[in-house]
Formats: sequence, C-alpha cells, structure tokens
Amino acid sequence: MIQEVLNDFIGYLKKPDPFIKQRFKFIPYKDLFLLVVLSLVASQILESLVYLLANFKIIPPEPKSVFDSEKYSNWEIALVGILVAPPLEELIFRYQLRSINFLCAFIGIIAFSFIANSYNNLIIALFGLTTLICIIFIIRYLNNHTKIKYQIIKFAFPFSFYLIAIVFGLVHITNFLDYKDYGPLIFLWVLPQLFGGLILGFTRMRYGFYSGILLHAVYNLIGIGLSLLITSKI
Repeated sequence: MIQEVLNDFIGYLKKPDPFIKQRFKFIPYKDLFLLVVLSLVASQILESLVYLLANFKIIPPEPKSVFDSEKYSNWEIALVGILVAPPLEELIFRYQLRSINFLCAFIGIIAFSFIANSYNNLIIALFGLTTLICIIFIIRYLNNHTKIKYQIIKFAFPFSFYLIAIVFGLVHITNFLDYKDYGPLIFLWVLPQLFGGLILGFTRMRYGFYSGILLHAVYNLIGIGLSLLITSKI
C-alpha cells in the first residue's frame, strides 16, 4: 500500500500527465494518512537542512514570522490556516490543473501582478501586459481548435505543474517579516511549501479537487497545532 502510493507519486513527478484518470472519486483515509505523513516528514527534513545551514552561518538566520507577533490570536491563526487557506489556495493554485482556461487565467494573474507591482519598472510592466494580452488570444484560439489544444496541453502541462508548485511556495515568503531583505535566499525557507505544492498537485490530479483541500487542511492542522504547542501559545 505504502509502496504503491509512493511509486504513484514519484512516477507522476517524473511525468506529469494532464489527462490521467483519478484513482478514486475521493481520497481513501489510508492514502490520506500516507500523504500527510510524507508531507510532514519531507517538510521536517527540508526545514532541518535549512536550519543547519543557518546554524553554520552559511545563510542568514530564519526570518521572523508574521505570526510570531501578538497581532494574531491562536484562534485567528487556526481559522486562517485550517479553514480559510486550504480551500482558497487550492482554488487558486490547483483547480486549473484540470482546465486549460483556468490555467491560462492563472498565468494571466501572475502577469497582471507583474504590472501591478512594477509601476517603477516600465520593462517588467510591459512584459506583464504583453503576456496578459497573449493569454486572452491564446484562450480564444484554443477553444476553436480542439486538436491543437490537446497537443499544447500535453506539451505544456509538465512546465505549468512545476511552475504552479514554485509559485505556491514563493507566495509563502509573505509569511515572513522583511522577506525582501533576504533576496533569493528567502526561497530556502519556503522549500517545505514548495514540496507541499507538489504533493497537493499530485493529489488534485489523482484524487480530485476536494481531496486536495482535505489533505491541505489536515496538514495545516497538524503543523499549526504542533507549532503552537512548541511555542507554548496554547
């Protein structure tokens, strides 16, 4: 059972398939348990490696989390992390894995974010605007050419699968205060979320959208619960 799920996960990472069939209509509790454990173990290993680099002063120390301040209560952290973030993030980052239109819209949103955050950089803003316009024409074209649409999806899906996981990980740098001061090294501190993005993407494709939400919520429940216990906030 364990070997079967692991092989399925590793095999999918090697060759992401946009047309793969779901294994189940909803994730069985045994598969859910295995994927949660895999996520927790992998996250702990990655965090330990990054902390080791920080302890040896190879990289700067861990940035302070926005949740370390007294600004947020335990209930607010739990509410956002367990009930709000999982469905919202799965909708934004994983739903489009089964829809080319939503995938193009996702890339368009990224392009628009370039525009919105590059008011002082004309080149980046123009790049984002051009990408956004291209996305609109691509959607209109593909909807009228099914055979070409299939070929493009088959070719581009692996890139989009990993791109979404990377963007998902990078979004979590906003969990840290002064993350801009760390430069590219801030990426190391969100490696667990990047790996989580891969598992959640796999779950979306093999077990369905709602299974991904459940896995996300259970992972956050355990992670937030342990974090609050360790920091004696509950």
